[in-house]
Amino acid sequence: MDSKFSRYFQSENRYRDTAVNPDGKTIYIATDNGGQAEALAGGVTRRMADPGAILAFTYEGEGSAVPTTVPPAAATARAAEAPARPAAVVVAGPPPQFAAEQAAAGKTAYNSNCAVCHGGAMTDGTFGPPLAGDYFKSQWSGKTMRAFYDRSKAMPPASPGSLTDDTYANIVAYVLDVNGYKAGSAKLPAGGAALDKMTIR
Repeated sequence: MDSKFSRYFQSENRYRDTAVNPDGKTIYIATDNGGQAEALAGGVTRRMADPGAILAFTYEGEGSAVPTTVPPAAATARAAEAPARPAAVVVAGPPPQFAAEQAAAGKTAYNSNCAVCHGGAMTDGTFGPPLAGDYFKSQWSGKTMRAFYDRSKAMPPASPGSLTDDTYANIVAYVLDVNGYKAGSAKLPAGGAALDKMTIR
């Protein structure tokens, strides 16, 4: 029997693991945080599109396969049209601030919404990257709390932004607590310009 398949999409990622939601329609795909992958324009690339992420895809019915490779000439033209990105300049600000009660509430919220992917210890997850230890430091050291808070709001993959702003702030506070940051009297803001001034170290 001659079996055929169609490729519906392709991305510049290294896929690590997959899981299917009980609804039978949503597929979660875990990606590596680095490595080498097939480039859309041909050849290989070491720049991953979604490094160390959980991607969610929802089946919506059969469709028509579309070309997934970009001809070299088109890729070159597209690269020429893309505006150059300015180099990021990071100015270290004060360390993150959060209150102990936030971290306590964040632990409950984390266990209910995050542990299934990132693991109960934040370093033993099956589908999500570690949120504690050396991996956390290597990925987030020098970045602002705004970047990490905004990233947290993209979770969970199946329903990003589905929690309240305060709940996300509590979860972030708990992540900081697990990573050895000391709680204080000031709460971690649930958004706002203050997060831009705090630097993860």
